[in-house]
Amino acid sequence: MNRHLVAIIAAAGCVLSACSAPEVTVDNAWIRTPPPGMNMTAAYLDLHNHTAETITLVGAVADDFASVTIHESRVVDGIWEMTPLTSLTIDAGAQLHFRPGGLHLMMQQATRSVSQGDMTSIQLQFADGKLVTIPAVVHDSAP
Repeated sequence: MNRHLVAIIAAAGCVLSACSAPEVTVDNAWIRTPPPGMNMTAAYLDLHNHTAETITLVGAVADDFASVTIHESRVVDGIWEMTPLTSLTIDAGAQLHFRPGGLHLMMQQATRSVSQGDMTSIQLQFADGKLVTIPAVVHDSAP
């Protein structure tokens, strides 16, 4: 479903102009349903760099959350740690997979209640000033 929405959004941007292949694409974007009483959650996605150069993700914003930050979860000395990242590089032609227990976007301070099946929008911000806006659906677990 997300791929179709991304394709429609990309096609709409090409109306009345020559449209080149996108430099960055995102597939499988979803946001975990926040636990009851919590106003934070995480977003996951597959990020593809179709350029011949390394690109750098420096941030994100979302329609329904006041704050979005890049994080990585990992085990250090047998203990799970979640570390905020100020940026994330994606090599030329490479993909990054944001998954539970790994890279993710921390979605904090929800500005409205979001639940299973809701759609929202996330805008990824890159060091070169480019912005990529993607739709994301809320799910209880990975779709």
